[in-house]
Amino acid sequence: MLISDLPEGKVFIARFQDKIIGYVTFHAPDEYSRWSKHPYVLELGAVEVSPEWRNDKIAHYLLMAAFSHNFVEDHIVVTIVFCWHWDLKNSGLTMMNYQKMMTRLFSAVGLMKMATDDPDITEHPANVLMVRFGKNVPKEAIQRFEKLTFLNRGR
Repeated sequence: MLISDLPEGKVFIARFQDKIIGYVTFHAPDEYSRWSKHPYVLELGAVEVSPEWRNDKIAHYLLMAAFSHNFVEDHIVVTIVFCWHWDLKNSGLTMMNYQKMMTRLFSAVGLMKMATDDPDITEHPANVLMVRFGKNVPKEAIQRFEKLTFLNRGR
């Protein structure tokens, strides 16, 4: 199913003339992830920019546009920064410098690094969970989310 067909799916595009040069997606978390157990969580999925446009801050402008919409204020937006998705070869960056670039990019729209014991994230030291709590998310929902970040305590 296409993200744009999902009730909670959102796609923002950047285009130059008739070509899409980048996009950002939002969707519900995968049903098998721990984040799917929370009704307020919305995942910031792909952030893709055509290689020839990557030095023009397209990802930054796409994220700024997406996060200017009110829907983000009703959600806990998570993004899972997986190192195996990165284009290290074309970027010329080391893994840790790429991670710093990604966390800076997402920090610009209010996402913050958050510690977790989620095995998908702890699988590699460069992986990062980043989270933004919308202004309209109830305090109880934030507390419930924080409990989800560490499910393996005491095991």
